[in-house]
Amino acid sequence: MRKFLLLFLLAIPASAQNTIRFADQFASIQNAINNLPAGGGTILIPPGVYAGPTTIPTGTNLWCLSGQLPTATINGLGGLVTYSATNTCVFQYTTSLTLSSLANVGFHWITFDFQNTVGTTNLTLNSVSYSTFEIAVVNCTSTQPCLTLGTLNQANANTAENYFPRLILHGGSYGMYLAPSNTSGVTDNYFGDVQIIYPSSGGLVFLQNCDSNHFARVGIWIPGGISSFNGVTFNTASSSVDKDADDINIDWLDFTPGSVNLLGTAVYFNPSNGNFVRIGLGENAWQAGHQFYFATGYASTNRIEEMSPTGGGTNPPTSRFGNILAQSTTSIKRVQVNQGTAQTAGNIALGANWGTTASVSGVVGQDAAFAFTVTSSGTGQAANPTITVTFADGAYQNAPIYECKQVGGTGAVQFVTGENASTTTLLQLVWNGTPVAASTYVFNCWGVTR
Repeated sequence: MRKFLLLFLLAIPASAQNTIRFADQFASIQNAINNLPAGGGTILIPPGVYAGPTTIPTGTNLWCLSGQLPTATINGLGGLVTYSATNTCVFQYTTSLTLSSLANVGFHWITFDFQNTVGTTNLTLNSVSYSTFEIAVVNCTSTQPCLTLGTLNQANANTAENYFPRLILHGGSYGMYLAPSNTSGVTDNYFGDVQIIYPSSGGLVFLQNCDSNHFARVGIWIPGGISSFNGVTFNTASSSVDKDADDINIDWLDFTPGSVNLLGTAVYFNPSNGNFVRIGLGENAWQAGHQFYFATGYASTNRIEEMSPTGGGTNPPTSRFGNILAQSTTSIKRVQVNQGTAQTAGNIALGANWGTTASVSGVVGQDAAFAFTVTSSGTGQAANPTITVTFADGAYQNAPIYECKQVGGTGAVQFVTGENASTTTLLQLVWNGTPVAASTYVFNCWGVTR
């Protein structure tokens, strides 16, 4: 144990080593903190459940000796957090906790348990800077966010340049709420591995007036009972004050498979203008009802740069834009379709009028945009042969709208009709001509869904 403590103490930054206290030498965590000198110091805490401290001076560093946060598992409701007093340090509260006007504080492997106490606002960081939080905030009351950075309607509530290497948020109306109502805002905070579990309303990360924050990895577990949700919301309140969330980087955002009815929104602008967002969506986020949603009138000046994530999912996305749902005009430069399953000749069935041995070749692309070549051969060619395409990615939510045309080949070029007879699973086409044996016919198709 002494060897472990020596290594542990050497790992603590020199600035925090001036005064070291062992929590089990005091009647409470708060009492140990109160025993620190004015410049602060370090409290080493053995695993256990404690009455949560409410007064944290600048320069205080709290370290749990176990180096562990609670374990998180999926259950039928979406998410469950469990902890043991033998391997975690838990601070219990029955009232709200607000940390204000602090700098250079540290919470390392600390769990804040609000015990589902009605009326609390859970954990709020207000005017806190240059601090480190490796924490879990669990059993949050369902009517408030688990973690709030900044305070609504309070001037100069600047919460900036904090580091959150590991963050677990369980319960709450939102997982995380970065939304002060002033221009100083919540800026330049870095979030490492963030897990948001079972928020009651489906609101996950809410961003308002909080420029230049960076999220390395956000994993979201949503209860199956929520049919509509917003992963990350960019919001501008009704005010003359600019309350955007500009220059936000989210390297990877995804939803835990099997725990969510994926009919919601990955990124929601409601309403929000003029934001520059870099985001990488994981595999399950690309199965959501829509990846980017713009409220009425607020789409044209937002700039999205979707990036391929470095992890999370066996088939990470590579396209620049996802499924965009906008209630106003949205201007984009190009749309590249490359997220779906490759279309194949096996999904394209030819009617008898193409000839007894007609074939399909040269298939390229995916459901939303693809091309193929039909070669007429054998006997029995007749007018108006049909083509039936099965969508490689399965059924659309609604019957899609497609446009198909013949763009070449050695045979005569004719009109293609019948797209309006498409179903959620099949694209049904009629080529308005009579094919000639040994001739080729090249088709392009593209479509959108409603």
